[in-house]
Amino acid sequence: MGRRILWLAVILFAGAAVSCALAARPGDDLPGQLRVMKGELQRNFEVLGKGESPPYYISYSINRVRSQSVSASFGAITDKSDDSESYLNISVRVGSYQLDNSHEIRGDQFGRYQRMIPKSMRAPLADSPEALKVLLWQGTDKAYKDAVGMLAKIKTDRNLKVKEEDQSDDSSTAEPHVQIEKPLEITIDLDRWAEKVKKFSEPFKKNPNILESGSSFINEVRNKYFVNTDGTVLLAPVNYMRLRVTATAKAEDGMELPLYLSYF
Repeated sequence: MGRRILWLAVILFAGAAVSCALAARPGDDLPGQLRVMKGELQRNFEVLGKGESPPYYISYSINRVRSQSVSASFGAITDKSDDSESYLNISVRVGSYQLDNSHEIRGDQFGRYQRMIPKSMRAPLADSPEALKVLLWQGTDKAYKDAVGMLAKIKTDRNLKVKEEDQSDDSSTAEPHVQIEKPLEITIDLDRWAEKVKKFSEPFKKNPNILESGSSFINEVRNKYFVNTDGTVLLAPVNYMRLRVTATAKAEDGMELPLYLSYF
């Protein structure tokens, strides 16, 4: 009887463990935007992988940025803004780690650097899964076609010219990294800072040798969302604040002398 109870407990425990594993599938516990990005990444990677030139690497990166700033000159406000933007970058690599679409075409080194920088496009500011899915699909399709066309040019270049001296690989593998932090939502009192920067720039009015003056304050909150086919998933928030006071004076010989203080 005791053995039967023990085996029953083992079976129940195993069943519960399997249920928990199925319930906790990768991506199920991710924030909404990351979950959409990871799901579309996997889907697009599988679909494009069935073609003649399958990608070996894809990454999606979204930067959500809120910037609050105020500027003053000679005691008067010159600019005041509170803007929010969201940018999507898509990177697709076809070929292999040894040779892919980022490879330099000899004589066009600047072009390679341009190709390695993902092109940004606007992303939805609000959580809109359907709109984001469409954007990711369209952006991936374009990036993939561009990558395939570029790899064909690179292979032609290699066949027509002498063997390259640099035989190093175009890319390398990396261990997957998962880091999910809580998004930052920081709002400053712009009216309060407007009074401060006015006060900081006002004393320059008393000096006739000051040609230009200014003071400014900016608060920038960035929440970066990133996923790639290596298994990395990131939600990394960061907050920057900067206060600057500047002035330009003229010396007796006519030379302009700039001076500034910056607190970051």
